Amino acid sequence: MKKILFLQLPLLDTDVTGRHENVPLAAIYLQHALEQDSEGNYWSCRHITKQADTLNDQSLLRIITRIKPDAIAATLYLWNIERTLHLLARVRAAFPHTHIIVGGPEVARDHPFLFKRNIPDVAVYGEGEPVFPHILRALRTGRCADFSNVAWRCGKKFSWGKKTPPPYSLKTNLPPPRYRGWKPDPHGMAYLETTRGCPLRCAFCCYGHRRSRITALPAKEVLERIRVLRARGAREIRFIDPTFNAHPEFDIIISGIAALNRDRRLEFFCELRAETLTAKQALLLARANFREIEVGMQSRNPETLRLIRRPTRLDKLDRGIELLTRAGVRVTVDLMYGLPGQALDDIRTMIRWAARQRGVRMQCLQTLLLPGTELRARGKELTLTAADKPPYPVQSTASLSASDIRHAEQMARETLGVQMDCPMPYFVGRQFPGLFSERNSANRRAMIFRGKDLYGLREAIAYRIKDVLRNEPHILWQFVIEPDYEEPLDLLEYFIATIQEHEPLVLDRFLDMHSPGKKAARRLMIQLRPGKRYGRDWQAAAEELLRTAFF
Repeated sequence: MKKILFLQLPLLDTDVTGRHENVPLAAIYLQHALEQDSEGNYWSCRHITKQADTLNDQSLLRIITRIKPDAIAATLYLWNIERTLHLLARVRAAFPHTHIIVGGPEVARDHPFLFKRNIPDVAVYGEGEPVFPHILRALRTGRCADFSNVAWRCGKKFSWGKKTPPPYSLKTNLPPPRYRGWKPDPHGMAYLETTRGCPLRCAFCCYGHRRSRITALPAKEVLERIRVLRARGAREIRFIDPTFNAHPEFDIIISGIAALNRDRRLEFFCELRAETLTAKQALLLARANFREIEVGMQSRNPETLRLIRRPTRLDKLDRGIELLTRAGVRVTVDLMYGLPGQALDDIRTMIRWAARQRGVRMQCLQTLLLPGTELRARGKELTLTAADKPPYPVQSTASLSASDIRHAEQMARETLGVQMDCPMPYFVGRQFPGLFSERNSANRRAMIFRGKDLYGLREAIAYRIKDVLRNEPHILWQFVIEPDYEEPLDLLEYFIATIQEHEPLVLDRFLDMHSPGKKAARRLMIQLRPGKRYGRDWQAAAEELLRTAFF
């Protein structure tokens, strides 16, 4: 029997205190689809354990080497595509005959680098469940599966199929409520999808363009899945529907949740359209214990909303937000800058509006030119310039210069208190609460250099830093200097330059949108040794130097 391994690498951030989500929903769906097809008789499904979310690439490669899969199905997101392709390239070098299948939001025909890397054998755009068994059958028998959303590698080129893929309905094709894959993560958090498709066709989002119609789970089955997840230890359920209240039985669902969650043991999260919300629905959402609801507003400029195909009535949206906050629901409102048609004054007006709202969390985001979106396809027409590496931030538009974009981010940060990532409270100290593990296998790792005359050893230490970054370029690093005495500040400059020689990670590029030049994925810190005394002026100068380079 052949082995198929499912791979979904986690988002890596610098917060060691928070909870990290990496629910492999795609693997659950794909495995169930394979089991429902006769092709499932030829394949054994393998999953890397949850502990692998903490492992570096070398450790993951060792696990894959032990499994020796005949095929790997990898899910690509904005935050993991570069690391996943790097790992898969190492797998390909070790096992040339292992077939590599990629899917997920990052797969799009206009992707700037996915197909140039020449790593996957098969790429799936949009829904993978209906075509997955056919792809594995083709890999096993040597005959291609001809579907319009499937690209096959032929030498150094990819060829897309022509046939319409089979339809997929949540009602008939989703794994049943008691399927073994439905379970919360170790923190008690679970995902639940009740609709596939979106009634909106927003130009900045690719989700609504991957499917032409909406399919929904019946309300009765939604509630049964919640009961099962609750019985299996769930404490929080996040609805992953792009517009939760687009479900045709939305009222029945939230009434049912309110009834079965009277003890408020479960918390819920969703995204919805506030402009269609009624007072009764807002009260039911609060009673059901929806602790947070995300609302997309994007802009308060009607022309910009028209250009991004966002049919928003601002007066109704404001009313919906008010209904939710009055009911006691915590609301997060999404704002965007760098959209077509926006001027700096529009953004200033939007941010001032946001600052006046009470009890509402504002999420102010730089526009991203995501692969597969209308905005990316029309980038030249709309005079949008953007980076070709994740997160693909828009750098300028016809009405916003690069400096305007920077100014907009600064306004949002100062006015709304928006903060990205997890900043270091200090870079020089005796203890660091956010210090990573020194474990060799960790994907967030600290490396500590102790001793006398570290300046004299600077070349050897710099060589070691370069070596580990070359071997593990996609994990997070903290390089910690623990000197016996006050070393020259030139030593820090030397190590800063060594670290910054290396390609920034996606975390750094996110950070660069509001703190240009600073890095967070690899940081340099000074840990003061117990019992040793260091001058305050030296500590202050070292802190200032490190703070200019790192976040």
